[in-house]
Amino acid sequence: MKWKLDHPLTCKVNHTGSAGAMESVGSVRIFSTSEEQRGLRHNGGNLEKMKASVNAVLPHVASTEANKMHNHCPDGPDSWCKYKTVLQHYKNKNGLPLALVNFIKPVFEDLADEKLLENCLHGKTQNSNECLNKLIWERCTKEEYVERVVIEEAVCNAIAYFNDGARSIGNLFSKVGVRCEQYSQQACARKDESRLYHAAYKTKDSTKKRRKLLRAIRKGFQDKATEAEGDLYSAGGH
Repeated sequence: MKWKLDHPLTCKVNHTGSAGAMESVGSVRIFSTSEEQRGLRHNGGNLEKMKASVNAVLPHVASTEANKMHNHCPDGPDSWCKYKTVLQHYKNKNGLPLALVNFIKPVFEDLADEKLLENCLHGKTQNSNECLNKLIWERCTKEEYVERVVIEEAVCNAIAYFNDGARSIGNLFSKVGVRCEQYSQQACARKDESRLYHAAYKTKDSTKKRRKLLRAIRKGFQDKATEAEGDLYSAGGH
C-alpha cells in the first residue's frame, strides 16, 4: 500500500512541465533507456565492435529455444543480451520466423557496411538525415497524395542533389543523352557554392545566437516554459 502511495511521485511515466516539452523529454528518456539496455553508443569510435553489434541483432531476435543464435552477442555481465548474462535461467522467446529473417537480412548487411559505419563512429545526431528529408518533401509535399512512382522520383532526385549538389542535374542529363552546356554548368556551380556558403554561415555560433535574439525580439516575450526547460526542439537534437 505504501508503494502504491509513493510510486506516483517518482514514476518515470509522469511528466512535470509544459505540454510542448513532453515529446522532447519523453524522447530523451526512451533513448537513455535504450542506451543503457542496448548499448547504442557503447561502441562509439570502434568500427569492429560496432559492426559486430549490428551483425548480432538479427540472429538475437531470431533465436528460439530449439535454435539459439547468440554467438555474435557481446559477452560479459554488462552485455545487452540476457542469454549471455543469465545463461542458466534465460528462456528464448518466440523468435522471428526464418522467412522474415531471410527477407530483412540484406538490410542488416547494408547497415553493417564499414563505409556507412565510419560515418557513425562519432555517435552524433542525425542532422544530415533531416536535411535529406527536407529535400524530399520540397519535391513531394506531404499535403498532397501522390502515387508511388512520384515519391520514388522525388527521393532519387533529392538523394542526387544531397550528394552531388546542383551539378547532379548535368549528370542526369548526360545519362539520357542531353548535353549540359557551359552556362548551365556555371549556373549549377554557382548554386552549389552559394549552398555551401550559407550552410557554413548558418552553423556559426554567432549566427545561431543572432537568430535566437531576433526570434525573441519578434516574439516580444519569453515563454516561461522555455526558460525553465530550454529549447524544446532542434533538428536532430532529441
